Amino acid sequence: MLAICAEKGEVAAMKRLLTNCLLFLASGLAGVAAERPVAAEMVDVPAERRDYGMPIGNVRVTFADGHTEMWTRLGRCMELRRSASGLVGWSRYTTRNAHGEPVNNVLRVMVTNSRWQDFQTELPFIRDWDFAEEDESVVVVSGGRHGAGIMQCFSLKTGKLTGTVNEATKKEKMPEWARKFLEKREWEREAEAVKSGER
Repeated sequence: MLAICAEKGEVAAMKRLLTNCLLFLASGLAGVAAERPVAAEMVDVPAERRDYGMPIGNVRVTFADGHTEMWTRLGRCMELRRSASGLVGWSRYTTRNAHGEPVNNVLRVMVTNSRWQDFQTELPFIRDWDFAEEDESVVVVSGGRHGAGIMQCFSLKTGKLTGTVNEATKKEKMPEWARKFLEKREWEREAEAVKSGER
């Protein structure tokens, strides 16, 4: 009888241990999800934007519980994006050229709310960028002010360059990551045209 009670006690203890482990894992996963913002916006800094024509400023994010955080203070951020999974990134300018234009040649992606990954582009101006490959990579289009630029793909996990293609390359000859990027932009333009009543 004592042996049976001891076995029942051990089973109950194992169940409690397993339940506690599952609760711990669930709270940890919830914590990871809670770290990622549900929204991100650019807070315009007119002194930095000047007459550039697009917002330049600081990044403010909002979390699921409603609280907000300012993630930057210098007012040099541009091209803000937030992925479906909650990753947030932006280009930032490091200097201005002789015409006073911001040279935004660095892309910063916040992997968590306390760790970021920076990507330096080959050409001076980041014209466009986006998350790719289910948020495993970023695609960055950089160039001069005129003419064709280059498209680069970087791994978010390693921070390394994984592919480069000239922007003037025919789409059918581009690698898959570049084609998907262009197709996404084409779809967005079409959707915007439908929304504005042009189609």
